[in-house]
Amino acid sequence: IYLNKEIKNIIKTILYSLFVILLTLFLNTYTLLLIDYIIPNYKLKLLIIITFIFLLLGVYKSILNYYKNKRNLNKADELAEYINEVIDELNKSDDDILKTITINKLSEDYQIDKDLLNAKLIKKEKVKPQVIEKPKPKIKLNKYSKAAESILYIMMNNEPYIKKYQRDLNYFPEKVYKLIANDIIAFKTINGEFNLADFITYISDLPYKDTIFRIINEYEGITNIEADFDNYIKMIKEWITENQINKLKNELKNETDIKRQEELNDLIIKLKRGSEE
Repeated sequence: IYLNKEIKNIIKTILYSLFVILLTLFLNTYTLLLIDYIIPNYKLKLLIIITFIFLLLGVYKSILNYYKNKRNLNKADELAEYINEVIDELNKSDDDILKTITINKLSEDYQIDKDLLNAKLIKKEKVKPQVIEKPKPKIKLNKYSKAAESILYIMMNNEPYIKKYQRDLNYFPEKVYKLIANDIIAFKTINGEFNLADFITYISDLPYKDTIFRIINEYEGITNIEADFDNYIKMIKEWITENQINKLKNELKNETDIKRQEELNDLIIKLKRGSEE
């Protein structure tokens, strides 16, 4: 059915085969009814039906083979021409299953080595679709988050500042920064020293590892470490105070007791004064 030169014959074969199948189904329905009426013995009835089906299959196969065998496949040159044309058609297909079935059939029918037939197939490399990664949008950070990340960067690249963080601050209002700082301290405590390369391996399974990698890559411009570190600590303390003031203000909004309102106002004033000093 792969012979390019006999496309018209293939179309005739397909149309005729469809006609035979439809006619067979039509006749088979009435044949079964007739057999069921005339022959009550189910074993004999089954034998007749099976014989009838095999007869139809034999006729159908003979029709297909008629067109296939227009060549004299007993001649080596015509057989080779037929097989080469089949291989050419297979090379146009991307269906690996079709290729395997056809090669096996040719090998079985004409005793040709499968490796030889497969060698004539063109190996098509499957082209992987290119995945274009969209650049991740740059995270916008406020001044407090930038200060926190700068502290963490300095801690990861300058071991003495780990102790300085513990002594002067030891807290971040933001949970993820607090977790990263705790991991840095824990790693140094366990290992006795801090090595950034080993730390990266240590945190490789953590859910916030991308934040750590981003901090490592984005904060290389810090030069005056000692002065900058002290300034960042001061900013985090301002952040903490600001959060405390906002919390008291929210409580004040919902407070109905006058005495408690006065207490909250006093606390807010003290926090503001403390942050200004």
